[in-house]
Amino acid sequence: MAVLTAAEHIDKIERVCAISTPFGGSRAALALRWLPGHPKVMHDITPNSAKIELISQLKLQVPTLNIISTGGSLPTTPEPNDSIVTVASQKALGFGKKVEVKANHFEVLLHEKTVKLLQDFLFQGEVEG
Repeated sequence: MAVLTAAEHIDKIERVCAISTPFGGSRAALALRWLPGHPKVMHDITPNSAKIELISQLKLQVPTLNIISTGGSLPTTPEPNDSIVTVASQKALGFGKKVEVKANHFEVLLHEKTVKLLQDFLFQGEVEG
């Protein structure tokens, strides 16, 4: 949603950061969206949803940092993942700087490398890989 919001309000946005985001969608969401009481986001993040299609066509003209979490293991998929989102889906954003952090989907938010990346990107305007 941050990327879509930035695209709609690009004149007010200086930077965009995404963390562990399924830019390529989630095949698991295809099944999970049919469970009673599922969150609406399950429809939004299926691989061919309107939101995922729109994101795949974007190229924001502001600095963008995509933090990719790689430290998980989900036994239901053979693809590398962060326990929730596949690494391939996180890397599907067609623009911006991509930096991998070896942490699972939940740990990445408090990971030392993530904190440093965010501080550098948001306050100094730079990112070191």
